[in-house]
Amino acid sequence: FWRKIAGNINNSTASRSDGDGGSRARALTQLDLRVAEMTVFGRTLHDFRIAGTHQPTAWSLDVKSREIIGKLDWADGSNGKLSGRISQFSLPDAVPGNGAASETLSELPNVDLVFDHVVMNGKDLGEVRIGAENKGGYWNASLGVQNEEASLTGQGKWRPDGDAANTRLDFKLKTRSIEKSLAHAGYANAVRRGNATLEGSLSWNGAPYAVDYASLNGNLKLDARNGQFNKLDPSVVGRLLGIISLQSLPRRITLDFRDVFSEGFAFDAITANAAVTNGVIDTRDMEIRGPAAKVQMAGLVDLAHETQDLKVRVKPALGESAATAALLIHPAVGATVWVLNKVFGNPVDAAFAYDYSVTGNWADPKVEKLGAQARRAKDNAAKDNAP
Repeated sequence: FWRKIAGNINNSTASRSDGDGGSRARALTQLDLRVAEMTVFGRTLHDFRIAGTHQPTAWSLDVKSREIIGKLDWADGSNGKLSGRISQFSLPDAVPGNGAASETLSELPNVDLVFDHVVMNGKDLGEVRIGAENKGGYWNASLGVQNEEASLTGQGKWRPDGDAANTRLDFKLKTRSIEKSLAHAGYANAVRRGNATLEGSLSWNGAPYAVDYASLNGNLKLDARNGQFNKLDPSVVGRLLGIISLQSLPRRITLDFRDVFSEGFAFDAITANAAVTNGVIDTRDMEIRGPAAKVQMAGLVDLAHETQDLKVRVKPALGESAATAALLIHPAVGATVWVLNKVFGNPVDAAFAYDYSVTGNWADPKVEKLGAQARRAKDNAAKDNAP
């Protein structure tokens, strides 16, 4: 797009009549283009204006519309280079039926841009820096996002090659407030407080701005601390966090965990490692540790179909309270329980652990106590074998 507007303007000519009725070519050195509406990559800019002057090998440009305000420089040369600072950028809504323009690698310039403020879905993401080089068959890019609550850094490669288009991304997200970061992303009141680090390596078919879950592959690592889940909304993110926070347990089992999960499960730490294969997250070691319980999860989460097949173990934190109660009732027994907890890792908690299967879709997960499943299978088998 920028190449079409600025990169080749210096090669353009304007003709004017001379005194003999002929014409002569004049190199274009100034530009002032105004358009009421212009659709770029499937999104519409309104009241768009670009004005600039040309030096021997570069253009200096002022860009202004309802959605974008900034100063840019276009340098001629191999692939060209677009650099500058955008003081304001609000991502327009996608135009229905108008997909992103198809790009070839030869059309992508080198880029060095700073956005002071990027607004998406009405939320200010803060400062965004993008650097990219067209080299080796890929658009090799670096990304940095910084605001008061979080920072995101990443390195990526994009091969914009039609049906063979592919994106790779290595990233690290650090947030000092999970609550505020989720609110910035449009998911307010999902989590209170908390800090977290999420990092990983991902790849998918297609462009960076359109993740294809069916081809999403890679790995993820999460480490979150000192937060609390809230009652969650029915959005996609809300439904996924609802599975993680186990808010489906209290209303679907006979055991009463309302005081632990329904009103918001507080956590001291959440840790997880996961592999992603064709849009399915596979985790074997997810653990949520809180003052009321410890939760362990293992299994699959399908991002494209919004389903899960998880095994969950809940260990209520009973060890210290049980030891204290026993100590008051019978000092010798209480002392023994206390020693067992310290030496063998809270066997009292383990004795009261409960195992569940969580299947079905995110909106209405099916939760069953595994012991109940086993008994049901045993009862069914007994009925089948009855004379």
